[in-house]
This record gives sequence, structure tokens and C-alpha cells, in this order.
Amino acid sequence: MAYIGRAHGAAPTEPADAAIAESITLGAEDLRMKYFGLFGDGAAEKQKEFLEGNWESRWLPAFEALLERNNSAVYFVGDSLTFADAAVWDVLDAMVNHIDGASLDSSPRVAAFYESFAERPEVAKYLAQRPKD
Repeated sequence: MAYIGRAHGAAPTEPADAAIAESITLGAEDLRMKYFGLFGDGAAEKQKEFLEGNWESRWLPAFEALLERNNSAVYFVGDSLTFADAAVWDVLDAMVNHIDGASLDSSPRVAAFYESFAERPEVAKYLAQRPKD
């Protein structure tokens, strides 16, 4: 993600901000690994347990706090798009679209971030063409 971000102008230039973006991206990938484990045998029970536990007590509060730390509801690092934003949005999108009951309602900054990212012209174009489940 960091390489792609740098190649396309979506990476912080300050080393400290770059490290934060990479850390947030790795966190998003941790959530993605949890997401993949929520399918297969016993999926409904695994998803319910995850949503009532770590989703509400760990993941949403962590993302909410990171946005608050950056004093933003639009970007996780700095004041422009980074690869960290793309990584977080992508996993949030998977969660809310493929895990029954997953919601961002308890995290206003995360919900605002999610909506703002989805309104970017190229993302909105993709979403308009994406097949509905």
C-alpha cells in the first residue's frame, strides 16, 4: 500500500506521518484478516460474536480515536488523501456490506469518513457500477 501510495501521490512526505499511515494500514489489514475469518462454518454465530465484541469495543473506537487524533472526519493522516485512508475505507466497506448487522452508527467520525471517501468521484463511479449483492 505504501508503495502504491507513493507512486500515485497518496503518501505522506514527512517520515513521522508516513510511519503513522503505514501503522494504520497494517491495522486495517489486521481487521481484514478478522473479516475473512467470519465466514465458513458457523458464520452467523462468528459474525454476531465479532460484532457484539471486538467490532464495537475495539475496531470502531480505535478508528474513531485515530480520526480524532488527526482532528478530522475525512483523513486519518494529515489533511489530504493517503493510502491509509484507502486501506481503512476498503475494509470498512467490506464489513458494512458483507457482515449482516455491521454498522458505523456508533462512531460518527468513522461514519463521516466512510461517506466522504465514498463521495470521491472515482469511488462514487465504482460504487455506482458495483453489482448489488
